[in-house]
Amino acid sequence: MPLGFAKSTFTYAAAAATGSGARAFFGGTRANDGTPGNVATYRVAMKNDRFANNTGITFIYWIRYKFSELSSNNQHRVLTYRDFADLGGGQTWIGNGTNPFAIGANIYNGSENIVMSIGKAGSTYGNNLTAAQGVGDGSWHCVMMRLDMADASKRHIYIDGEDHTAGQTAGASVPSTTSGNNPKLNNIDFIGIKAAPGNDKDDTRGSGDVDGGGYTGNNSQQFPSADLGPVWFYDTDVDITSSSVRAKYYNASNTDGYVDGGTDGTDGGASQPELYLYHNASTLLNGGSLSTRAPFVVANGSGAISIVADTDGPGSGGTR
Repeated sequence: MPLGFAKSTFTYAAAAATGSGARAFFGGTRANDGTPGNVATYRVAMKNDRFANNTGITFIYWIRYKFSELSSNNQHRVLTYRDFADLGGGQTWIGNGTNPFAIGANIYNGSENIVMSIGKAGSTYGNNLTAAQGVGDGSWHCVMMRLDMADASKRHIYIDGEDHTAGQTAGASVPSTTSGNNPKLNNIDFIGIKAAPGNDKDDTRGSGDVDGGGYTGNNSQQFPSADLGPVWFYDTDVDITSSSVRAKYYNASNTDGYVDGGTDGTDGGASQPELYLYHNASTLLNGGSLSTRAPFVVANGSGAISIVADTDGPGSGGTR
């Protein structure tokens, strides 16, 4: 069962789970002490393909963590989408509620930086600190986000099917001294699953390709304590404001609300995403439409990937 990026085309409600769900993983210790420690995570490098869309993305991911295990840092990255020079793309994160961006994401294209975060309380979760605490209850939760550089009406956040959209900022992006040459979304080279320390050469690329320090060097933004399940990543707008579209990924009548995407992200009724990342009990796989290199494990110290069994993954009702 996977993590993926995709587009939705028709309505489908999956059958309720029966105690077995998707596999997930974490790398490092579940008690995040805010130091580099022994951490491991995955990096998925694009092969020959690139995203076609230059302005918008949509992603859905399943996550489980405890708020009490977050470090003192206010941003813990879940996904990082970048080029190898670390000059463009963006990231999504969960924070500890000490700033306005407790759960949020951004994209930038060299001239504009769109930052979106929870800004509206719902009936289940509040915003900022209360949302970070509520989602960090040790149970599985589904986060959906759509971001568009050009259209503010296509920026939304849903948690477990509940709308939390509000709180957007847009402004000049200054990610580096070469801001005028920053790549756009269709130049993304890799997806990082959570941040990892170190500044290692990626041996799935040429010997001259080195990950930028902003990705692998941000020790304070690692998120080893989170268990991460399937991820759908689309390079276009998916209208998650539609309840029939959300039902392809989250169905409140199912255990944990989990809708199984299968091996290509489509089993719940969604169209195949560009990237659909899921664990098969031995490694991370991509069932999306774009070709990628084999996932590259980035490790620090003796860090290793730890697999969460399907009997404890999203859709199982398992808690930390």
